[in-house]
Amino acid sequence: MPAANNLEKFWSWVDKSAGPDGCWPWTGRLGGGCRGERGRFMIRGKRRYAHSIACQSEHGPCPEGKECRHLCGNHICCNPRHLEWSTHKENMSDLLAHGTLSQARLAAGQVIEIRRKLDAGRTQRSVAKEYGVSQTTVSQISRHTRWTNLVFVVVPVKR
Repeated sequence: MPAANNLEKFWSWVDKSAGPDGCWPWTGRLGGGCRGERGRFMIRGKRRYAHSIACQSEHGPCPEGKECRHLCGNHICCNPRHLEWSTHKENMSDLLAHGTLSQARLAAGQVIEIRRKLDAGRTQRSVAKEYGVSQTTVSQISRHTRWTNLVFVVVPVKR
């Protein structure tokens, strides 16, 4: 558990204006890579997810083999009433149900466009920025390790 002065600083970055039952969005630094943007907070020189700190403050340390799960589907929410420790499988099921799983952010047509842009020489980083996804996601799309069900054939256009 973070020291009291760190917890005070941590909670100063959380907007509790929605009341005890509403979502409490993290207003500080965001980061998180392929799972989408998540609140980040430094404790003892290590970056930690803000929602995990909030969950720990109410529910105790994370049990072995568990991770923090958003019951509300709002990935920047830090209300401990909306958080619980769960298995990875339960968490991924929630992400899918809430429509917040990274793969669900792109439509099939966008994935095909991404592959075409990469084939035309665009960098993964520039394409990722254009579509609002991580470079890792674009790399996985390029290598066909994500969105493996999509196949497109290049058909020459007659002029």
